[in-house]
Amino acid sequence: MTVPSRLGQSAISPAGLEAYHGLRSIAVHGELAHATAYAAVLMRDGKARRIDEALLLAAAELQRLQHTVEEYAPHREARRLLDRVELPPPQSLGLPPTLPPALSTREALA
Repeated sequence: MTVPSRLGQSAISPAGLEAYHGLRSIAVHGELAHATAYAAVLMRDGKARRIDEALLLAAAELQRLQHTVEEYAPHREARRLLDRVELPPPQSLGLPPTLPPALSTREALA
């Protein structure tokens, strides 16, 4: 996954809007109907190759939306954990760099 150096509104607004549509659909149609339709969209759009994969992704998305309702923020907490630790550059671990060389991991995620 390529993360833009500055996320801003271009990434945050669509993520919030997508969560809104998921929560509204669940409120109107129920979890099972929404998960089924979500899995069908993933298959239609080529984001899942098999129905079991699509259903697994749909179930994970239902759980993520439930976490949103509960105001559980694991991404935020994971970022806070990582911000407290100095990470070695990916190249020192034998991994290819995933960010442009001019950006450090901290700068890209800031």
